[in-house]
Amino acid sequence: MRVTYVINSLLRGDGVGNSIVALARVLRRMGAELQILCEHVAQPPADLADCIFAANAHEFATHQDWKHADLVLFDYAVYYPLVEAIRQPTRGKKVFVFHGVTPPAFWRYRRGMRAVKMGTAQIKLARFADFAVAASSFTAKELIQNGVSPERVVVLPYAVQTDRFRPEPADRWLKDHFQLHGFFVLLYVGRMAANKRIDVLVRGLAELKRLGFPARLLLVGDHAGEHYLPETFKAERLAQKLGVGDRVIFTGKVSDALLPRFYNLADIYVSASEHEGFGIPLAEAMACGKPVVAAYAAAVPSVVGPGGRFFPVGDHRMFAQHVAALLQSLLASRTTSTVGEYERYALAAMAQARQFSEDSYGRRWSRFLEQVLAA
Repeated sequence: MRVTYVINSLLRGDGVGNSIVALARVLRRMGAELQILCEHVAQPPADLADCIFAANAHEFATHQDWKHADLVLFDYAVYYPLVEAIRQPTRGKKVFVFHGVTPPAFWRYRRGMRAVKMGTAQIKLARFADFAVAASSFTAKELIQNGVSPERVVVLPYAVQTDRFRPEPADRWLKDHFQLHGFFVLLYVGRMAANKRIDVLVRGLAELKRLGFPARLLLVGDHAGEHYLPETFKAERLAQKLGVGDRVIFTGKVSDALLPRFYNLADIYVSASEHEGFGIPLAEAMACGKPVVAAYAAAVPSVVGPGGRFFPVGDHRMFAQHVAALLQSLLASRTTSTVGEYERYALAAMAQARQFSEDSYGRRWSRFLEQVLAA
């Protein structure tokens, strides 16, 4: 089986990049003769370095070998010229692998807006594929809204490395480093983008302080990028104004290898994001046994399921009430042997995360691709 996988870029530690690697490994295990054609930056792991090649739209127009593959996959998280090749006829089947695109309404910056609008407008390229794959029911609806027939849309969730993301004792060095002793720890992992609404988390933290809960908010991810630094400054100023400046901690980016240690520092994973096509950190946190408190938005409810509590977008008081209830239960569990609400959510979170295991991911994709090739 010859497979061509067309991608924009491959970055280590990036959610889209990790999903590309996971799918490429599934294809290799299926015995595929795989070539990955990458338009921009590529940082492949060693086991895929022999099958990834630089490509551009001009080369696609002049070299037709890729058209003779049994299967051609087109990855899509942002518009890139190479993806236009999906319009061309091929010998084998074409699959559009859709990660979701941040809508312009949630992109609150002038710089980059043109690319965001183009990315949204060109989702319609999925119409040229035989099938389109979405990571969640939410992104599947986006495909259907862009003219893809529902019967050609398949939901295949992302994979989580549950062998790495699992419950472990909190790292003492990290607890000392961030001065977390004596505090409950609320954790968020991701970019400090405007649509992630870290201001809601800060306001909620202040409300928890008013309610008498000693908690610190650990914000893990890029906070110094061009679009993220202003949001970081706003959040820092807000925290100082609300009297929780010493309880909000920006760690900056951490390596993918260290992420499990950060998840296991937390008592609760929190998210106020207005838009998520999937939300991989939600699943990773649940795999580590962490209950989730998140805004009821986009794909979040379907990913978290019974593993957490939800609050209306922007409602910091309801956020604080949910967190307080779980922390109260956690406190009670430390003095009694009964299984309380916190433990029930933690167990439900781990059970929910198991459906995203790499084994489940591999089986789903293998079955799907076998059906595609047989169609």
